Amino acid sequence: MRPKRAESEHQERRRLAPVLLTCVLATLAGCGRPPSVQQGLTVEITGVDYNWHIRYPGEDGELGTPDDVWTLRHLHLPADTAIELKLLSRDFLYNFWLPDRKVYEIAVPDVPMGASFDSGQAREAELLGDQMCGFSHEDLIGELVIERAEDFERWLQAQRAMSAAAALPDEREGVEGHEG
Repeated sequence: MRPKRAESEHQERRRLAPVLLTCVLATLAGCGRPPSVQQGLTVEITGVDYNWHIRYPGEDGELGTPDDVWTLRHLHLPADTAIELKLLSRDFLYNFWLPDRKVYEIAVPDVPMGASFDSGQAREAELLGDQMCGFSHEDLIGELVIERAEDFERWLQAQRAMSAAAALPDEREGVEGHEG
């Protein structure tokens, strides 16, 4: 016969087990993300000729299609969103650094690299980069602008008209708004 204390501990564990199992399964199923974090955004950043060419998915939500939006140097992101960066280089080794988000990566020619993070609250911070040659290149230093989702969408819409000018030279032909 079990003592009363041991019996009550046993019953408490039996009641707690389904709760713990539910929490573990919910986390593994992806439900563990705080509700304030929106579903992800993938952005492609390519270093070429001492510049950051930044590509956002267009209205179809996919990268690599004619409606993609291109910008230079400054990275805009919606607040409270899971971010996936695809980092590329066409010519040199580049350092890419977002100190505010503790993201540091190297862009290597022909070797896709990446980084993931949550954008967090709206704010402005530094985007730092260099070409690893020992000289600072002004066009590799920009801003990280994290803004409310509706402000980000307005900004992205405004960039569509200028997108072709910021696209990589071999990508311009396919960009909407390009006038050959």
